[in-house]
Amino acid sequence: MSKQKAKTSIIEEKPQTPFSDLLQSGEYDYYFERGQIVSGVVVAYQKDGVLIDVGAKSEAFVPSKEVSDYAISDPSEVLPSGEEFEFYILRDEAGSGFDGRIVLSFKRVSQARSWSSLESKRNTDEIFEARIQEVVKGGVVVEIDGLRGFIPASHLRVKGGSNNPQLVGENIPCTILEIDKQQSKLILSQKIAISKLYSEEREKLLQQLVSALKQHEEALENGDTDSVAVTVKGEVVRITDFGAFVKIEDTEIDGLLPLSEISWKRVSHPSEALKIGDQIIAQVLNVVPEQCRISLSLKRLEKDPWELIQGRVKEGNVIDGVVNKVANFGVFVKMLFNDEILDECGFEALLPLDEIPNLNEENSLEVLEAFQTGQRIKALIRKVKTDERRVTLSTKYIDKDGNLIAPLPDDMIEREKAAIEKAEKKAAEEANAENNEEKTS
Repeated sequence: MSKQKAKTSIIEEKPQTPFSDLLQSGEYDYYFERGQIVSGVVVAYQKDGVLIDVGAKSEAFVPSKEVSDYAISDPSEVLPSGEEFEFYILRDEAGSGFDGRIVLSFKRVSQARSWSSLESKRNTDEIFEARIQEVVKGGVVVEIDGLRGFIPASHLRVKGGSNNPQLVGENIPCTILEIDKQQSKLILSQKIAISKLYSEEREKLLQQLVSALKQHEEALENGDTDSVAVTVKGEVVRITDFGAFVKIEDTEIDGLLPLSEISWKRVSHPSEALKIGDQIIAQVLNVVPEQCRISLSLKRLEKDPWELIQGRVKEGNVIDGVVNKVANFGVFVKMLFNDEILDECGFEALLPLDEIPNLNEENSLEVLEAFQTGQRIKALIRKVKTDERRVTLSTKYIDKDGNLIAPLPDDMIEREKAAIEKAEKKAAEEANAENNEEKTS
C-alpha cells in the first residue's frame, strides 16, 4: 500500500493549534504521527475493535472503547464496512503495543465536531432532538451527536415523571442551558424548548385565562354569587416540597398548585395527596402573563370547612374532641359537633403545650404520651382567629369532665366584652336603618 497524506494538525499535544482549525486545515503530509487526523476506510471487525485502511503498511486499529462514548454491541452501527471516515491518531507506528499498528479514535473526531455543532446551536438558541439514554437521580441522561448531556428533572416535561424507566429511547426536543467543552459539561432543557415551540399557544391561553378571571371577579363584585370559578384540567407532572406542577390539558404549559392550596386538611407534603400522572381539575387563582405564571387551587373547589363550624365555635365554650395527632409542640384535635366529627371539612384545633396543665420541660414527653390517637377529650375553646381559620384549645381551666375549675384569663374576658359591644352596635345600626326606611316610606 502507498502511504497517503495525513492531516497534520494536533489536538492535545499542540494546544496552539485549535481543534476546529484541525478539521478545516486541509494540509497533508506523508507521515502518521500521534495527534493527527487521518482518513481511512472500514475494512474489518475484530472482537475488541475495528480495522481501518489508512494507506499504511498495515491496517490501523480502533479499540472498541474509542468507537463511541456509549457501550455498543455492534461497531458496524457506528462504523459501517466500506465507509470512509476521519480518525484521530492515538498511537503511531513507532508506539509500543498493538503489534506496532497505528491506533485510532473515531469518537474524538466525532466529539470535536459535535461540541462545535452544539456551541453553534447554543449561540442561535436552536431547538433540536436528543435521545434519552438513561434515567438517573435528579433527571435523565441524553445522547446528542454522540455526546452525553443531562436534563434536570425540573427541566423535563415527560409523562410519568422523570423516574419512569420507559423514557429510555424516547426522542425529545431540547435546547442548551449550559455548555463547557473543556469540562465535558452539557446541560439541556426540554421545558424551555417546549415553551418556545408553543409560545403562541401559551400567549393565547394566558390571555384567555386573564380575561375569564377578570369577568369572574367583576361578577362577584356585582353580587353575582352564582358566577362559576375559572377552572382548568391537567396532569400532575412534577411534585416538590412546596407544591405540584400541573400540565394544563392540550397544552405544554404548567401551572403551580402550592402546598397550601391542595386541601383544607392538613397536608405536610404534596405527595400525601397527589402522585405524578394524576388527572385533576383545579381552580385558577391568578395569572401573571409576563412571567408565564399560573397559580392553581384544588381546595377552593371544595366547601370551606370554616363555613361548617364558624357558628359552632365560641371562645369560652367547652367542646368534645378526638385526638388526631400528637406533635412535639402540642396535640391536634378534631372537634365533635352533636357527637359527630365533620370529617368532610378536615378541620383540626390545636391544643398547644402551654395550654396543658402540669406540663414543664422535664415532664413534657411524659404528659404528651398520655394523649393517644383516637382518644376522646374535653377542652375549652381558648382563642378563635377567624382571619387565620385557627382555633386554640386549653385544658388548664377545666377538669376532665369539662367543669370550669379556674377563672378565665383576662384576654378572653376582654375579647368577649369587645364581641358583645360589637354585636350590640351592629344591632343598633340595623334597627336605625329599618326606622329610616319606615319614615321614608
